[in-house]
Amino acid sequence: MLGDIMKSVGIIAEYNPFHNGHQYHIQQSKNLTGADAAVVLMSGHFTQRGLPAVADKWQRAKWAIQGGADLVFELPFVYAVRSAELFAKGGISILHRLGVDFLSFGSEIGNLSPLSSTAQILAEEPADFRQLLIERLDAGLSFPAARQAALQDYLGDSVPLNSPNDILAVEYLKWIYRLNSSIKPVTFQRIGTQYHDTESAGKFASANYLRTLLYQGNDISSFVPQTITGSLPCMLTFENLILCSLRQLKKPEIVQLCDVSEGLENRIKTAANQPDYKHVIDSIKSKRYTHTRIARILLYCLFRFPKDAPQANYVRLLAANTTGCTLLRKMKQNSEIEIITSLNRKCTDLPAMEYDILAGDLYSLLQTDPQKRTGGKEFTTSALIFDSPLQVE
Repeated sequence: MLGDIMKSVGIIAEYNPFHNGHQYHIQQSKNLTGADAAVVLMSGHFTQRGLPAVADKWQRAKWAIQGGADLVFELPFVYAVRSAELFAKGGISILHRLGVDFLSFGSEIGNLSPLSSTAQILAEEPADFRQLLIERLDAGLSFPAARQAALQDYLGDSVPLNSPNDILAVEYLKWIYRLNSSIKPVTFQRIGTQYHDTESAGKFASANYLRTLLYQGNDISSFVPQTITGSLPCMLTFENLILCSLRQLKKPEIVQLCDVSEGLENRIKTAANQPDYKHVIDSIKSKRYTHTRIARILLYCLFRFPKDAPQANYVRLLAANTTGCTLLRKMKQNSEIEIITSLNRKCTDLPAMEYDILAGDLYSLLQTDPQKRTGGKEFTTSALIFDSPLQVE
């Protein structure tokens, strides 16, 4: 805890891209909790969907500060590109060790009580529920579908796990419970549009829809509080990197990668002969393996990301304003995690950091401007400090 002098509310996000709904969320989070500062833990260059972000992490951190955040840290790669459970576990464990007072998240249901009840079941895993889950998995359902079915049988039909944000919300609460954290959760009902919506509602649109518009070359200025400039990462280059990796990897190597269950390596290796990324996913996907899970596994193939992936015992600063700099000093005195404000070669001794560095180098290759394709930017790009004479030490 940072004490009563300065209260903070934590937000775990991707901001891919940062839009009006995100700005509203930050403002309301501060208002509802009375927090002096909003601390954002944001995914880096690659996201939970297994794809590159529409802008690099420093640009997205800048958008967050402009939108009302005070401190932006990077959620390490080893958590940012994982399932909802491990994404949430990594995020909550870091915010807990940073000492934030509140956690704020959006949800479709907008009600903490049913989310908390479901989270407690998942955290404790009673024997009856566990047996139901095993039965659904044995029936060939994917894990999300099997868990949803088991919860419906165990708790009844009113289970808040039908949408991506409610799923994440339950995972956040589950890990607050499991870590016995003093973080106080608050939730807001999503306004305007839902995660998968393919249209806007006034000035609000989902990040998923905005990404589609961006890649189609459409203007999204009415849905975002900031000006979006620069070129998008080249998806064709990304997909070719994936295909190149798949054709190089041997089956015994694929077996060792994160989330690859026994037998899946055969489908992946066969799919390597497909002509493009979409056909690769379509040829692997089944009732048991969702599109998003396969996309993440393909990213793991590119990164050679193993089953025994290291934990991250650090967090890296991306951006801060005046208030954030003040809070950062207090955090560095009291937090239970290493806070990195400047990356140096010593940081490469941190096992998880090598994936953050590789993510930066590979993301550079997705740029169309030759001057932006150079590697090593993780060591040469400093944290962004706005409207502040304070120096981060």
